[in-house]
Amino acid sequence: MKGTGWSAIVTLALTAVAPPAVWASAPIVEVWPTVSSDTIYADDTTVYTVTMTVRDNGGYDAIRDVRTMFNLSQGRDAGWDTSYGRGYLAWGINDAEITRYGGTWVLANADGGGRWGYMTSDWGGTTYITPLACTTSTSGNATGGPGSRTVTWSFRAKPAWAFNPLVNKADAWAGNASSTTDWLENPADFDVVGATCSVTAVTPSAPIVSNVMPTTIDVSIDPADSGTDKYLIRVDPSPAGGAYVQADGSLGSKPVWQTRSQWSTTTVAGLLLDTQYTFQARAWDGTTSQCPSAYGPGATATTPSAVHFVGLSEGTPFSPRVRGQNPYRLIREDQYTTIWELTAGASGRGLAGGLDADTYDWRDIESGSNWGLRGGHFTTLQFLQYARDHQAQPLVTANMFGGGYKDPEDGTFICQTDNPEGLAADWVRYTNVILPNYRQGDEASLTGENLRVYESISNWWDRPKLPAPGEDPTPPVTYWQIGNEPELSGFPGFLSNHYLSPTDYRDRYKLMSQAMRAVDPTLKIGCTLMNPAGHSQAWLSALAADQTVPLHFVGYHPYYLDIQNAWGSPAAMTESLRHYKAFLRNRTDGIHTIMAAHGRSGYELFATEWNPMNWDATGVQQRSVAMGLGIVEGVFTFAESGVAAAHFWEHPQSKLS
Repeated sequence: MKGTGWSAIVTLALTAVAPPAVWASAPIVEVWPTVSSDTIYADDTTVYTVTMTVRDNGGYDAIRDVRTMFNLSQGRDAGWDTSYGRGYLAWGINDAEITRYGGTWVLANADGGGRWGYMTSDWGGTTYITPLACTTSTSGNATGGPGSRTVTWSFRAKPAWAFNPLVNKADAWAGNASSTTDWLENPADFDVVGATCSVTAVTPSAPIVSNVMPTTIDVSIDPADSGTDKYLIRVDPSPAGGAYVQADGSLGSKPVWQTRSQWSTTTVAGLLLDTQYTFQARAWDGTTSQCPSAYGPGATATTPSAVHFVGLSEGTPFSPRVRGQNPYRLIREDQYTTIWELTAGASGRGLAGGLDADTYDWRDIESGSNWGLRGGHFTTLQFLQYARDHQAQPLVTANMFGGGYKDPEDGTFICQTDNPEGLAADWVRYTNVILPNYRQGDEASLTGENLRVYESISNWWDRPKLPAPGEDPTPPVTYWQIGNEPELSGFPGFLSNHYLSPTDYRDRYKLMSQAMRAVDPTLKIGCTLMNPAGHSQAWLSALAADQTVPLHFVGYHPYYLDIQNAWGSPAAMTESLRHYKAFLRNRTDGIHTIMAAHGRSGYELFATEWNPMNWDATGVQQRSVAMGLGIVEGVFTFAESGVAAAHFWEHPQSKLS
């Protein structure tokens, strides 16, 4: 990017246009902003309208603001250059919704309800348009189901807009209380001229397409077309870069006019594999005395697929569990399905996540930190039902303390050792013995230890403790972690008295694993340490050195800080991304070195918490290209390194890209 860099661009976007979108449950642009005429005369006399319809699945009352701006997409391509705007119109439920992103607005009542306004301070202000009025209407449900709102603004075009630019778009935005669409580029365009045209350019032939490759196509103007006219070339469907071919072959939101010889043979890049594209041209002599032609006929070409599908016998297979998630109990009901969909076919780590695991008594939803109350109150049965229904392998973290209490002063949970081996063994009995063998109606058949464990479930409210009759069985929990990050003494305001020394953790680990495997000897037990290849070496070495300690997998948390620390500097972020693979490989190599030194083999590696921007990445950072690249790099590196499972932390379901 040119100029002052990403931070300035983002600041400009936030103050002058709107904030980045939160994609969960956003409204839907049902009908794009449609101008009442394909050709607008900039005489400040003729009245035109622009109309759009927005739908919200929660009802039309959920829609809080609806906006259109002429040529926002062109300004966005130019680094949020506000000079590209040609008028900013908005409808809202009140003035605060319209003005919530800043700027100076003229506001008035909208016919049909709500308020409307136009910006005078930026994005073209009133230099190019004379806003006149706004009407709105609704259809469908007001609440509780899909409902739509249609908004129509009327305006006149001022002479300053004539041919400046000639081709324009009305871009779209909509928001509700929690989400927005972000600015969307309108696929349709319209012309703005000074007056009725006496001369119109000759409509060109279909462009010539050739040399069709997986992501590029060569295009040129037909040799039979005028050599003096200028042409724009439009492509449909338009990839994310825009609908118009640029002089260098890239795609953008602003049309480029060039002569036939200037276009020559241009290689159009940024196309998608296995996609049919249609190219059209328009002609114009570039003066205000002539109107452009209509779009000419289209030339189509389909890019081939460059993907080589590798059969299972052709390469080294890797575990699909490397793209797992942490569906833990803090997550709200409306987000739980989303994160399990991300976990489908992979691995889900729960039921308590992170440091909450050592505050959690599985028999009591409200135990410990009360994360369940802030989330969906999920029971172990529900967790395993979700795992079953999404063909995901469950991984459970057992509480390594078993007890504790909340400080009445600040709510910090203070860990205390209270039969952690018994609590964990009972959990194994419930997941791997009771659930596979009993259904609702079989309660009278429960006896002995099974009855005791069943009756120990004390606070699941009205949630069932057993599957329904005829319900498919839930998966057994084979993989169990002992505690979470014993090297950590606590977290301010949340957890304290949590630290276990390397030998204390080894002894606790051994005690608990023996009790758990006495219930189910098929269990695979593993640790969960922050950095066994670095500051946690002593904890891993203590476990690995004792050959009586079962260590079926090593859990570790390879959080990466470099990209986040470089936030705002594209060059530094890029360099940090280049180093990410080596960072992850150093972690796995270090673990292998320690395990080999103690004669350990046949174990698996689980990156049970990881994030290329650290666990505290903001929503903006989690929606960034850097995060996307880091996630892809991380998953592939785990696969190449033979890591058996990896679990992203934290909650991407509420910060979707």
